[in-house]
Amino acid sequence: VYNRTAGHLPSNGVNAVEEDGEGGIWAGTFNGLSRFHQGIWTTHLLSDTLPSLVITDLLAKDDGMWIGTEDGLIYYDSLTNTVTVVSELEDHLVETLAADGLGNLWVGTATNGIWTLSDNGWQHMAHDPNKAGTLPGNQISIGGLARDPMSDSGMWANILEIGLVYWDGHRWHLRSNELPNSVLYRLYSEPMSGDLWFGSEGGVTRFDGETWGTFTVNDGLLSSAIYAIAYDGQGAYWFGGPEGLSRYKPDQSPPWVHVRAVGNAELIDDTYQVDQNQSTMIDVIAGDLQTSADNLRIYYRTATSDEWQVLNSSPLVVSFDEPGLQTFEFSARDEAFNYAPVIRHKLDVLA
Repeated sequence: VYNRTAGHLPSNGVNAVEEDGEGGIWAGTFNGLSRFHQGIWTTHLLSDTLPSLVITDLLAKDDGMWIGTEDGLIYYDSLTNTVTVVSELEDHLVETLAADGLGNLWVGTATNGIWTLSDNGWQHMAHDPNKAGTLPGNQISIGGLARDPMSDSGMWANILEIGLVYWDGHRWHLRSNELPNSVLYRLYSEPMSGDLWFGSEGGVTRFDGETWGTFTVNDGLLSSAIYAIAYDGQGAYWFGGPEGLSRYKPDQSPPWVHVRAVGNAELIDDTYQVDQNQSTMIDVIAGDLQTSADNLRIYYRTATSDEWQVLNSSPLVVSFDEPGLQTFEFSARDEAFNYAPVIRHKLDVLA
């Protein structure tokens, strides 16, 4: 654990964490910058040149670092040790920074929508009530931008009082979510898998395109609110909050899932025979070496459906309107988002 008391950070309030081109970890706080490299912390970086000591976000690029503050945006060139102030965003509260798959810079502001920087210069995205597909609102949340690694032009954004939205390269779309708290501080997309992480007042939440899961202080987080998220390339995640930094390295072992019984049905040729006129109870259990039973998730679906549903309690009670062959699939997911191999069970529904 790294904090101000130990001399690692200028403030325990960590808003942003980013790895630079040399493998150094930068921490942006409420009172300036720190950098961790080769086991050594350097504090109060660039204090004389920052528009504000309140660092809101960080984004590494080439041989430098984009630094967002509550009073504007700067770029630090590590080769020349120089700082460039972005005039377009002077005196603007920068809430979040991101880069899309084309290398364009995205800047989310507190009240002035989104600015992007490409080879064509700066462009502005703002809400226009008379045009469909424009940005639904101008108040981008803290840490409210994240690239979609599966699409060069795709970008996720969180807008205050609007919620989660997605840019497909042409227009904006509203998206539903299962976040534990509406106060959202950070969006982060994992470069390799494309998984989306959310830091909020309710902990840190992960969405892999199929399922959602959340870590809280009860699971080992140092802070109940998460302001910053980073992946260090060594299989570990860093989560920053008001109490300092937490480091999490997930295990790689998948859980297991098993169907113990299908009511009183008899198994004949790998198929259970059940009565159409009676409800059928499918008793499903799962286990994992690292994840407790309370945090293990069991999922099910029929073979004709693409959407997994959470089995909140076992047994699963099902009934059928018509006779015929039905196939159910089951899986389980642990806290580290490892999935059990899918198992399938056939039910022959008899009239």
